[in-house]
Amino acid sequence: FGDIVAYNKKMMEMGADIKDTIVCCGDNVFDVAPRELDKFMLDTIRDPKKVMGLVGVEKTPKQCESFGVLSIAKDRASVKDDVFSLMGFVEKPKEEEGKKLALPNGNCVANTGMFVIKKEAMKALMDEIKVNPNVIKKNDNEPYDFANALKYVHSKTNDWFNLAPKDASDVLVVDKWEDVGEPKALYTFLDDVKKEGAYLQNFPKNFRDKIQSSFAKRVQLDNETPYINFSSDKYPSEEKIKNSKSVEGVNIVV
Repeated sequence: FGDIVAYNKKMMEMGADIKDTIVCCGDNVFDVAPRELDKFMLDTIRDPKKVMGLVGVEKTPKQCESFGVLSIAKDRASVKDDVFSLMGFVEKPKEEEGKKLALPNGNCVANTGMFVIKKEAMKALMDEIKVNPNVIKKNDNEPYDFANALKYVHSKTNDWFNLAPKDASDVLVVDKWEDVGEPKALYTFLDDVKKEGAYLQNFPKNFRDKIQSSFAKRVQLDNETPYINFSSDKYPSEEKIKNSKSVEGVNIVV
């Protein structure tokens, strides 16, 4: 998010207009058709009463101890498809706290880090940062944190645009998503591709079998215990793997 702030600072100095900003973390995978994500982003941008749109995924309250959680409207009958009103943010809630944020099916909605901030809200945020550079600071190494930016924009929609926060920001909830920069999530992702053919809907049909077969080889079997081999330099460092959360029933081999 620091790169986005730096870019917008440059645009403002040049007298150029700030544009709508769509962000997606590079190590995220979504099992959803691009057209669904595109439509949600465009609907948010085109709606004059919306300032922000986020993409979330259902996770159990226990799983959400590792994620930022989006507090959303619970009544599915009151929303269109899987789009909900955003009520607020809770950072890595404990399981019991997460249960209070759960949907009727018992799952919480984790923040995937994919979102759109409309140009009017981004301009207002940049004006605030100009006055107070630390307004969305996480720590000395992360002065411009995207999660803090989302929270701040959400909290200011009434002051900036005379819109109630719960009405000004929407959440699209998808079924499957993984942050594959972390070994446990990478294993889950590979296993889902291998067993279910998940995440393949966006590839041409003639490629799907080849991809599924290739991923099956990455999630191997050793005496019926699956493992991921991280011997390639294309995967995270040995230190990162050792410090990551273990996968129950899975050996992570370096």
